[in-house]
Amino acid sequence: MVYVTIYSIEFGGHTYVGRSMHFTKRMSDHYRNLFDGTTKKLYRYLRERCLEYSELCGTTLAVYDIPRSWRGAYDYGIANCIESYWVNHLRADLNSEKTTNHDLLRCAIYHNEFLESIGGPVICLKDAYIEVMSDYVLDTMIKDISEYRAPPDQS
Repeated sequence: MVYVTIYSIEFGGHTYVGRSMHFTKRMSDHYRNLFDGTTKKLYRYLRERCLEYSELCGTTLAVYDIPRSWRGAYDYGIANCIESYWVNHLRADLNSEKTTNHDLLRCAIYHNEFLESIGGPVICLKDAYIEVMSDYVLDTMIKDISEYRAPPDQS
C-alpha cells in the first residue's frame, strides 16, 4: 500500500484538485510551473489572473492508502478515480476533462474503501519551492564536499 495525498489549490473562486505521494515537492513543482511556460489549464489561468503567486497554497483534502499495482507503483486507476471523486465533489473547474470521466459510484466506493484520513497540512506553493530547493542545494553541497579531495601535502 502507498499513501497518496489528494489536495486542492483554490484561487478567485476557482479550484484545482490533484494528487501526489510527495505533497511538499508537488506544491514546489506547481510553483515552478507558473514560470516555465507550461500550458496546462491551471497555469494559464493563474498567469492571466493571479497577481500575487506567494498567496497560492495547496490544501490537503485527504490521504488514501492505495494498493500497489503489478508494476510496483500505486494503482493509478484507483487514484485517478478518487481524484475524480474530489473534482466532482468540489466542482473543480481548473482540472482537465480527463479527471472527470469516471463512474462516480465506483469512485465513491474507492473513496470510502481506501480513505486513511481527512484534512491535513496547508502549504503555500512558494514556501514549498523554497524548502525543496534549499534541500536540493544543501544536499548538492554536502555531496560536493564529501567528494572533494585535498591536494597532496607538498611539504
